[in-house]
Amino acid sequence: MSFEEEIKAVIYVLKKLADHRIPKITDGTTNFKTKDGTTNFKTKQVAQARYSPLKANQIDNTFLSQRTSGDFGNKAVYLVPRREEEKTTIALWCKWKLDNDICSFWFFLGIWQSPTRFIGYRYEMPEIGCNHNYYHVQPCRNLGNRDQEIPGALQISDRYPTWPLAAESALELLLCLIVSLYGMKGLIDLVANVNSGANIRPNSALNLALKNMLSKLKK
Repeated sequence: MSFEEEIKAVIYVLKKLADHRIPKITDGTTNFKTKDGTTNFKTKQVAQARYSPLKANQIDNTFLSQRTSGDFGNKAVYLVPRREEEKTTIALWCKWKLDNDICSFWFFLGIWQSPTRFIGYRYEMPEIGCNHNYYHVQPCRNLGNRDQEIPGALQISDRYPTWPLAAESALELLLCLIVSLYGMKGLIDLVANVNSGANIRPNSALNLALKNMLSKLKK
């Protein structure tokens, strides 16, 4: 997998999430709320007081300004919740290290179920030389900084359980996060986005990752 193509693919997927293109919203035929819904106003207000929205058109510059390593800082990408949980607010925060042709990303998913109740998950790269030397997801009580616990975070262990993920790259790790939230619909909607995008369609890293994930999930 090409190092540069994988980075480009990760950025592309993050932008589609930020634009609420994943999952695709069609009124009356989807389990996911419309992006114009306001029922999550209270949780959104609490979340955005801590992490301001990172818009799709800001993501390229965020990576360009921190090319070797960096993170979203005090910003986050806000995602579409399921209609059954439309009062929740979901934020995606990430950090990365890009050097020696190795593409590493860590994704933190925060869910505000109410203004005073937070649940977090971190999607992580293999920890070389440790017991967690595999792609995995764990509970967490923060978005990236263990010293800054989110107020109202569910007081469960942030060490276990540790769930292994069917990923073989940082890009596939992000695809696992999409499936966690949106199921197969999320992947299928992403495939449709890729097929309709002339600039991203030739990206072999993204096409291979999607093919691998769809193959694993259909078995």
